[in-house]
Amino acid sequence: MVMRLNRLCGLVSLATVAASPVGGATLVQPVSVEPLVGLVAGNVGQCGIRAKFQTGSQSPRVLEVALERDALGSNLAVRLRGAPASATIAIQSVQSLPNFAVLRGASWPELLAPANDPAVTEFLQQMMIVGLRIAVAESGKLETLTIDGPVTQSVRAAYLNCAGDLYRPVQ
Repeated sequence: MVMRLNRLCGLVSLATVAASPVGGATLVQPVSVEPLVGLVAGNVGQCGIRAKFQTGSQSPRVLEVALERDALGSNLAVRLRGAPASATIAIQSVQSLPNFAVLRGASWPELLAPANDPAVTEFLQQMMIVGLRIAVAESGKLETLTIDGPVTQSVRAAYLNCAGDLYRPVQ
């Protein structure tokens, strides 16, 4: 019994350390987390989550993490709308990161990874169950946007339903 309690205390302290912001960053919790479903020509073309954050900046930040399919193929996109394109974003909290490329020329920070990257599935599972932390560096300030896991069942269910339709053959 004592051994179990010690192990539990160790796990609780580990979880507390893992959830703390990095390097004096401001920790920001979302105002809302909702499913993201996008249609392209009447077919599902985008599935993921959208989290809205109210930060110290004038406009709210909207984090979108979504699988997307278009004529050129499928990608996992991570976008931070409401942040200037000069801001940099880094994913901190998941163990398995896809091979992301930073897109330049967009109106906001954006990362893309090919959907066939084996780490994409594990990344999405970890995001839905464990949560996600993204560091945002802008003008010398550092913020950590945090989505605590698990994401609500209604958001997970909407994502899973959408993802099934996303990979169904287009009619």
